[in-house]
Amino acid sequence: MINDYDVERFIHVAADFGMDKYGYVVALSVDHSNRFHDDASFRDYYAQAEFVLLDSRFLSYVLRLTKGIRAKVCTGSDLTAQPPR
Repeated sequence: MINDYDVERFIHVAADFGMDKYGYVVALSVDHSNRFHDDASFRDYYAQAEFVLLDSRFLSYVLRLTKGIRAKVCTGSDLTAQPPR
């Protein structure tokens, strides 16, 4: 399942996540989509992720056209470029 966050909103979610438990974020890109399809161990990483963000405007467009899903894009490069808040 893709979490519906853009960069600005996810920055606040990440800041409030806290330090009490470990969790990680994965960013679904076209490359990850292919690996997800082909590699069961890669799917396990996604299943265990605390957050799954959509890292591709192209995939966002494809999801909207094929599945009627409107998901916000939160690219990993934009997210990691943000200063901590």
